Amino acid sequence: MLKVGYEGWFGDDVEPFQGPWSHPNFNFDNLLTLAKDAPLNEGNVMYNPITGKQQLWSWNAASKTWGLFVQDTWKARRNLTLTLGFRYDDQGNPYSRSDTTVFGNFYLGQGSTFQQEVANGVATPTQNALKHTPRAYTPRVGAAWISTAKAIGCCAAASACIRTG
Repeated sequence: MLKVGYEGWFGDDVEPFQGPWSHPNFNFDNLLTLAKDAPLNEGNVMYNPITGKQQLWSWNAASKTWGLFVQDTWKARRNLTLTLGFRYDDQGNPYSRSDTTVFGNFYLGQGSTFQQEVANGVATPTQNALKHTPRAYTPRVGAAWISTAKAIGCCAAASACIRTG
């Protein structure tokens, strides 16, 4: 019996960091720290990491995954069933759907130790979360063997049954 199938998924992540979420908050210990422009902490201030200037933005990313499979099962003998199949999966690579959504990936640089690779690494803005889309290739092989089978209506009575796969 031949089976063929498809599985797919789409998901998005939209966050509107504008309007009331874009109002900056600054907290000062006293009037002197306010005059020195030295806040104790600040929040809701958004900057463009490339230009260093304040910029309102929203997060808008999405990802798609999909897979295909084919499987065939056949009776090689009266008491032996074999199954052979294959599945391919594209596991998705989250991507930006707006100019304000940028993934920042860190890439290790040259060096003979991990510390040197980190020290020489660079952070680069990218459209996708990963360099490449992860993919999976999955073969399937199975067998079912019954030592002695006697037909009893629509079922089989067995003294031993072995399944693999």
